[in-house]
Amino acid sequence: MDKKSACCCGALPAMWWWLLTLLGLPLLFFLMTGARQGVVEKDLATRSQAALKAAGMDWAQVSLDQRGRDVLLNGMAASDQERIAAFKTVQSVYGVRDVQNMVEVAAASASEPAQAAPSKTPEFLLQSVNGKVVLQGVMGSQQEIDEALAAAQGVYGVGKVDNQLQLAEGVAPAAWVKDLAGLLPALQGLENASLKVSAAGNSIGGQAPSNADKASFLDKARALLGEGIVDDLAVKEAAPDQMVKIPEQAPAADAKPEAAAEEQAAANCQQQLNDAMNGKTVLFETNKSGIKLDSAALLDSLVGIVTTCKDVVADRGIQISGHTDSVGNAAYNQMLSQQRADAVKDYFVNKGVDAGLIKSVGFGASKPVASNANEAGRSQNRRITFDINPE
Repeated sequence: MDKKSACCCGALPAMWWWLLTLLGLPLLFFLMTGARQGVVEKDLATRSQAALKAAGMDWAQVSLDQRGRDVLLNGMAASDQERIAAFKTVQSVYGVRDVQNMVEVAAASASEPAQAAPSKTPEFLLQSVNGKVVLQGVMGSQQEIDEALAAAQGVYGVGKVDNQLQLAEGVAPAAWVKDLAGLLPALQGLENASLKVSAAGNSIGGQAPSNADKASFLDKARALLGEGIVDDLAVKEAAPDQMVKIPEQAPAADAKPEAAAEEQAAANCQQQLNDAMNGKTVLFETNKSGIKLDSAALLDSLVGIVTTCKDVVADRGIQISGHTDSVGNAAYNQMLSQQRADAVKDYFVNKGVDAGLIKSVGFGASKPVASNANEAGRSQNRRITFDINPE
């Protein structure tokens, strides 16, 4: 009798036995893992929920059903900060691999403020050059920009106002806009008029026809913008044929030496400023009024000289003048030179120099010291100068 196998599988070749074994091992691993997955998910869910409760966030729920070690986080948070806190709490639980944050943030109630309080102050700058007016600054509403533009156009005409005012979020209301319509007409009597209203301070500049006109302009500006407005107004010099000659009087004998000493002191201080600036220049960002850090040492040395000469400066004051080359629009160059002079003035004031002793003036490209036909000359024309005012 022939021997027969006791099992029907005994007739299978060895190769098939190996194949069935290799296929069976992954299946066995899958069955074991599947049985273990439920235990792992339950453990992670329990510990994650406990962590949320300990952190006072019972409103959040976790789910790991058929997700392994990846947690699904749900709930309604009172704020975005709470939403992030719940996410970080679950993420820190040992064994959690990933957290899908599906938490929603509840809408703010009607009693809560709709937005944060304004963090910026409005700014307004008017520059008048040869009948052309440029408006710059930032405001918090289009209505305020429209009011400022309408006030300027009502004085100078629609075609003569270049509006560069910008709208920005978080800017506080400009309560003074309504006063511009009453102030700007007075500026028509000024040459190269300028008006600056900002958190750093208000100022009015230009050339008045006479001392009486200057006083009138200042009174009106202070009535509308406050007593703290900085006076950058100059009085236009009379033509030679209009000047009234006053008989010269001989100074008192005891006053002559004192006057000569004051003149010499002023000349010495001016020479110190000139020496400090010899071969040097205040550097700004290209086409901007931001002072480069490289110029801090130079400006600090100038502040030191002004401080040392405080008695002379207190009697006469000091003028910071901004100049540009002739490249570009004349109105823009005038405005840029004024902004740069203002920036240097602000630097001096921040270092302790009395703002009332400093006058900042922008001359644009009107006073070149070299040819604008080449870069070397243009570089010399782009400058800031410091002059102790004559009595």
